[in-house]
Amino acid sequence: MSYYTQSVKTVLKTLETDETLGLSAKEAQKRLLKYGSNTLPIKKKPPIFFKFVEQFKDFLILVLLAATLVSYLLGEWIDAIAIASIVLINSIIGFVQEIQAEKTLESLKEKDILYALVERDGSLEKIPNAEVVPGDIVILEEGSLSPADVRLCESYSLRVDESILTGESHPATKNWQAITPKEVPLADRVNMVYKDTVVVAGRGKAVVVATGQSTEMGKIASSLQETIPPKTLLTVELEKVGTFLTKIIGVIVLFMFLINILKNVPFVENLLTSIALAVAAIPEGLPAIVTIVLSLGVKRLADKKTIVKKLMAGETLGAVKIIATDKTGTLTQNKINVTNIILPNSEEFFVEGEGYLPQGSFFDKNKKITDPEKNPALISLLRIGVLASNAKVNHNQIIGDTTEGALVVASQRAGLNDKEINSAEPRLFEVPFSAERKMMSVAVQINATSDHFLYSKGAPEEILKRCKITSSQQKAILETTQQLAQKGLRSLAVAQKKLTITEVKNLLEKDKLEEKEMTYLGLFGMQDPLRPEVKEALSQAKLAGIRTIMITGDHKVTALSIAREAGIVEKNETVLTENEVQEMTIKELAREIKNGVNVFARISPLGKLKIVQAIKSLPNTPVAVTGDGVNDAAALQAANIGVAMGQTGTDVTREVADIVITDDNYATIIDAVREGRVIFANLVKFIRYLISCNLSEVIVVASAVIFGLPPPLLPIQILWINLITDGPPALALGVDPPEKDIMRKPPRDLSTPLLHRKRWMYMLIEGSMIGLTVFIIYLVTLNKWNYQIAQTITFASLSLAQLVHAFNNRSTRKSLFTVGVFTNKILVATVFFSIILQILVIHSSFGRLVFKTVALDTNQWLIIVLAAIFPFILVEIKKQLRFRILP
Repeated sequence: MSYYTQSVKTVLKTLETDETLGLSAKEAQKRLLKYGSNTLPIKKKPPIFFKFVEQFKDFLILVLLAATLVSYLLGEWIDAIAIASIVLINSIIGFVQEIQAEKTLESLKEKDILYALVERDGSLEKIPNAEVVPGDIVILEEGSLSPADVRLCESYSLRVDESILTGESHPATKNWQAITPKEVPLADRVNMVYKDTVVVAGRGKAVVVATGQSTEMGKIASSLQETIPPKTLLTVELEKVGTFLTKIIGVIVLFMFLINILKNVPFVENLLTSIALAVAAIPEGLPAIVTIVLSLGVKRLADKKTIVKKLMAGETLGAVKIIATDKTGTLTQNKINVTNIILPNSEEFFVEGEGYLPQGSFFDKNKKITDPEKNPALISLLRIGVLASNAKVNHNQIIGDTTEGALVVASQRAGLNDKEINSAEPRLFEVPFSAERKMMSVAVQINATSDHFLYSKGAPEEILKRCKITSSQQKAILETTQQLAQKGLRSLAVAQKKLTITEVKNLLEKDKLEEKEMTYLGLFGMQDPLRPEVKEALSQAKLAGIRTIMITGDHKVTALSIAREAGIVEKNETVLTENEVQEMTIKELAREIKNGVNVFARISPLGKLKIVQAIKSLPNTPVAVTGDGVNDAAALQAANIGVAMGQTGTDVTREVADIVITDDNYATIIDAVREGRVIFANLVKFIRYLISCNLSEVIVVASAVIFGLPPPLLPIQILWINLITDGPPALALGVDPPEKDIMRKPPRDLSTPLLHRKRWMYMLIEGSMIGLTVFIIYLVTLNKWNYQIAQTITFASLSLAQLVHAFNNRSTRKSLFTVGVFTNKILVATVFFSIILQILVIHSSFGRLVFKTVALDTNQWLIIVLAAIFPFILVEIKKQLRFRILP
């Protein structure tokens, strides 16, 4: 149906809804059942079986299976079945891990819910977008995504970015009054706003005409290509590492294969040994395991009120050196209340109340309770505060902007009824608040007299320059705002103007409103207390080498007062304002930041972007930036980590952000940084473990070939070691509890690769310790006992040495006994279980049949235990030497 060709009245009648009251909750539920959830169709994923098949796509695995088939045809059916079984088990483990990682990431998407403001039963409510139904009356605000296809009922300076549908880069100006008598292209339907398009400016009220699959987006959703997320920096690095190791190990394995041919080793046996070693030693699965560990990490972050939207953020969080944070709601509680009211005659009132409860008291300058209704100027100021606001207070909760909500609560505490006030003076027009204007205005018609008035509220300096006052009066008022700011209070000025017939005509016909020659009505002083946990969080940040910079739109003095209270400023109490920031070059601004400027006040979105660019220009200074408004999107995108606010953040900032803090709390950001460091530390642990173990396997087998000895390990044994060491113990390291001093270390250097030269050296040393120890054991036992016993001892020694080595990797500097042997219970359990399996492989008849092992006596097991512990002791000694040489 072409709703854009119909009047608002006709559309409302067709959809059986009311513009003021909206739908009833009961009717909305009926329509939800009838029309279904307001969600876009999800493209069907390929059958899960295909993901399992993908586990076998590696070339080496395919060659190994082919060689196994040849072995089977030659009569070695036990070896063939055993090798195929281990490959299958490995594939099942990889398959299950990938599925779990996918489910984890999908569950995070479910937590990042977008909400819509709708009228239900005459009250403004915040509901999930999925519950919006045709006939709902929705409010569109700057920074929001349209929850559905809607027909505008009201619009005030409304501009919408429709590029997602039309490809048009410039925002479209919308007008609820326009009616097109015939079919026109989507881009020309000026009274319609479509699902998932972005409100970039202004405000509107609209009726929902289509939801879910019936929307314009729903019609094309099935044809849209699913976005492939970019590879994380770690994944790219590890792919390079994998390629490098593949080449090195590939050359070694090929060399061994050729030497064995010269020694007349049977071809199939030689091929199986070479490929098994290549499969076990080449860490082709590293990028996949990184994804799994990262997904486990971001799940822990989600449990701590941090939703990671881009997996790369999980690995970058721990490297952050500066957090550029907003003040309101992040450092403060965002529980704004009017505490001071100052009239033009300097008469001051104090307001007290609990939370957003409508009960409260007014006091005069002598702290005596006073009746607000006895002061017409005070009542007028409170009434206009309500009329110039869009927020509602439902069940002691603010729906909408908290600053506006504070004005409504103050009026209720004076005994006023905000619904009656709005009914008596219906709004005709609105010039919405913007970060650039720092004010908003409304035009109303008073029902009782038919007079028209303009009411404005905003930053005192903006309101005052539009008022009929002398320069001395303006100076006195601004001095008052300074006094309020010194107490940590924000100031909001209010003014009014009676509109002439000509101004009303211009307003109605041309949407033109002149905000000048107004009458100043007074000031509201508002308090937003500091969050009690912020001081402790800031102290933790300092210990962790993280600097906090506050960027706010508040007055310079207010900003400094809060910064002092929080502990953001110490020696350097310089506060830079928007004008000062814009006058500087990026280089000059970066110098100021380097010299210790931590507070920026009265900053616009463009100023914020410039500050972020200046921080990023400093060498090796990753920055996390918080934001909530639509205009913060550019700063968030420019940052290394963009942090959106889950409660007060607009849909746009949530879309572009890397992470979303669900409680808007600075302390949660610090918790997220801590978890980011844990994720990275654990990635290092299991990567070091895997590569050093893989190197040890190559050293054992290659050494035997070089010295002309029989194979110390059979193909089935190599694959078994790979199964029990590369799997559960490695992943257990991926969830290792954090070291106690993880937030007492400086942030890591992002320019340094994960596997830097020193780390490679340590992996080579540790891999050599294990490999050479086991090879020496092989030499000794080969001379003392027969080949099969020596091979079994070597098999068990390498397996147990690698399992014990997992404990070595719990810390690169600290002794295991300092970290705690049993603090990672998952690792203890997986190693214990793997040891039991290894014993069964040697001492069960089935194990001996399949793995070509023999039963060992106590003395032989003592050698195995010593072989497993000896590299562990060497690594412990290396840690102590390293700690003393490099504290």
